[in-house]
Amino acid sequence: MLSYEITQQDHCRRLESYLRTLMPAAPPGYARKLIKNGAARLNGAPAAADTLLALCDTVTLKESAVTTALLVHSRPTLDILYEDSLILIVNKPPGLPMHRTAECEDNLVDAGQAYILHSRFIVTRQAEQHP
Repeated sequence: MLSYEITQQDHCRRLESYLRTLMPAAPPGYARKLIKNGAARLNGAPAAADTLLALCDTVTLKESAVTTALLVHSRPTLDILYEDSLILIVNKPPGLPMHRTAECEDNLVDAGQAYILHSRFIVTRQAEQHP
């Protein structure tokens, strides 16, 4: 079992959203599937996808080759709250500009575009490998 302790950064976040942050390259319904099948548990017990996480809660995942391959070792630069094929909802950190400025600093739009392009590249590569 893989265990993760909820920190202040993820306090009051939905369980499904937290799992998507751990596995950003996973298909959109994968986190919900883990929860529904009992492979993802909250404090050792089954939980609903919309359960809110609290500080010091423990999320455990049943270890499998697929889940392990989808996990990231560091948090993604974007704090993704929801994603499907049409919408990407991000929790914008304070101080990060929304759009590019004359100073060419980091901004949310460029980070979002880079994320989308990277995830589409991964999906395309996986489709090419498994026709």
